Amino acid sequence: MVVKKLKFIIYSIELGIIFAALYSSFDIILKIFLYGSLTLIEHNKLILIIELILSLLGLILFFFLMIDIWRKEFATP
Repeated sequence: MVVKKLKFIIYSIELGIIFAALYSSFDIILKIFLYGSLTLIEHNKLILIIELILSLLGLILFFFLMIDIWRKEFATP
């Protein structure tokens, strides 16, 4: 019983991290498409590069954590 609650808390934290990473990655992608990449690159080149790297890491984290959760939950014993 306690183990199931602990697993639920851990999965909730992992899903929170996943959704935060997804939000940041989609946010920067939308900024690029809405405001134009040239404007962002001219004004905030270093910030844009850092945000792009973090958003790509967020997407990679999303896929790996989802595969890990899926494998733990739905794997046949």
